[in-house]
Amino acid sequence: MQFIKLKEIANIRLGYSLQRPPLARLEGNIRIIQPKDIDEFDCIDFSDVWSTTISPNPAKHFINDSEILLISRGKFRAVVYKPPIGQNFAASSSFLRIILNSSVVIPEYIATYLNSFSGYRELTRMHSCSFGINVINADELKNLKIPMPSLSKQKKIAELSNERLNMRKLQKKHTILLDKIFDYVIGEH
Repeated sequence: MQFIKLKEIANIRLGYSLQRPPLARLEGNIRIIQPKDIDEFDCIDFSDVWSTTISPNPAKHFINDSEILLISRGKFRAVVYKPPIGQNFAASSSFLRIILNSSVVIPEYIATYLNSFSGYRELTRMHSCSFGINVINADELKNLKIPMPSLSKQKKIAELSNERLNMRKLQKKHTILLDKIFDYVIGEH
């Protein structure tokens, strides 16, 4: 299989460096995605995204649809940004933004690879350590070699990953339901 460096298919940008802590309310002019907003299923939970004020031009920090956000400190995790309609968000500086510039790759495949055992192993092999915390910077990430299967195989891998994610969500709902049934039955005695 062919491998390609990420810098050959994508631009890497840093997330926005906050000048002050974000607000847990919607008082700012832009909502900031932070690592806390990535759920256990590697999806963005937009329900509790905090706000901040960016001036003079908040629009230049907006994340574009289908960008890949990689948590660059601690446990590396990647998500594909799919925003709610009509809302704009920025990524905090805890993320590296991967902006694909090639039609030979789909973002869901890149995120799936980065979250896989092989991708995570490569990220941890390349990273530096700061005060005992894993950190990967943009220059290190640019040189990450990604396996490049055909576009049709990438789509199949992304579909399989999505099915796996849906199964994990159903398993969680099933467990919650069983817990409620158990609590109900125990509560009757």
